[in-house]
Amino acid sequence: MGMNLSQVQSLKLKLTPAVYQAISLLQYNSQDLTKLIHEQAEINPFLSIRDWSSSSSTYREGGTNHVTSTTDVIEQTIANGSSFREELRSQIQVMSLSPEIQNRCFLVIDSLSDNGYFEEDMLTLSNALRAPIKQLENALSIVRTLDPPGIGAKSLKDCLSLQLQRKTNHSRFAIDIVTHYIDCFITGEWVRAKEALGISDEELHDALKDIRALNPTPIVSGLGSGDASRYIIPDIYITKEGDELKINDEMGQIPNVSIDSRYVDELRGLTDPETNHFLKEKLKEAEWLLMGITKRKQTLIKLTELCVNHQRSFFESGKWESIQPLTMKKIAEQLEVHESTISRAVSNKYIQAPFGIISYRSLFSKGLSSSDGEVSVFYIKSLIQKIITNEDKSKPLSDQKIVEALNDKGITLSRRVVSKYRTECGYLAASKRKIIKKKHE
Repeated sequence: MGMNLSQVQSLKLKLTPAVYQAISLLQYNSQDLTKLIHEQAEINPFLSIRDWSSSSSTYREGGTNHVTSTTDVIEQTIANGSSFREELRSQIQVMSLSPEIQNRCFLVIDSLSDNGYFEEDMLTLSNALRAPIKQLENALSIVRTLDPPGIGAKSLKDCLSLQLQRKTNHSRFAIDIVTHYIDCFITGEWVRAKEALGISDEELHDALKDIRALNPTPIVSGLGSGDASRYIIPDIYITKEGDELKINDEMGQIPNVSIDSRYVDELRGLTDPETNHFLKEKLKEAEWLLMGITKRKQTLIKLTELCVNHQRSFFESGKWESIQPLTMKKIAEQLEVHESTISRAVSNKYIQAPFGIISYRSLFSKGLSSSDGEVSVFYIKSLIQKIITNEDKSKPLSDQKIVEALNDKGITLSRRVVSKYRTECGYLAASKRKIIKKKHE
């Protein structure tokens, strides 16, 4: 066998460092990006940071200055049990509230205990603040919608109930147990609770599992764990002003980073080749980082604009059944980028909507055919919930009957798919939903 020397021409896509940086930064959420910026500023003399929490620039020289990241600030906030109120205030500020109502909410937030509970007597607070009770009660109801779930609770029972109300999938008996049999966690008399509710061992187990996953105090994660939880910091804020939905990115959560001109001027006067080469590389890295941050911001804003326009009814109503079918592929085509770019952009990111914080990924839902066109999975789940809610509890509907009920509404699904969606909605099979009415003599 002979050996030949041949020349082959081929095309290969090679990412430049700047492009690679932009792609990498796109998948960072605001907390991770803030941490990265501070880490880079510690080792790169060309980077100058103006913190969102400070009005003065902080320069990094030789890594001697310690800068606290956003994540550190939040963890310290929870640890000292008082500054978490600032995060609650920031959530109130992005809501469409009148200045008067906003101020009442601030008063309620200042009245919270260090564990996030509202333990004040409303009449006493009303007299002390010289504010009408009804206005303070309305403000408290608004505060109780903030994150983390359970904030503003008046008792442990109330705290757990608030968290369950915010969950979409949980045992339907969990709230009954929290409301009427919370003492059983101390006494262990679960037989009494099980018999009173008329539930099986399996149903009791599922309910207790859901309850034990809740937080006894709003700012601590895990029952009895004692570990500080991390607040979710939204990457995008959407506010409603009249009929208009306005989009803001990060609201100053990410530090303002720039190139320090002092070091650029010094670089021009250097004569040592090795030092000159090192600093030029650092300057390039700084420029790539700034370009990546700018590109990330532009992509997120454009992406959010498209999503908001497509899901306008959802952002206006706050009802999940209003979610319209939407795929990442469709958005990618409109932005003329690869679908993986959209996936990176929405990964581990959250939106502060007018009605609360939502996962960015939740805006994407596959469409299913119906007589009225495509509908989202959220819409179908809402129909299943209504069908089960209105059923005869002594004769609950089987999955096949739910299939038939959906058929009557122009939606064709298999029994297996209905069973899957029913389970995701937190409902048991028909045989386990049946409630036998006791005959009274």
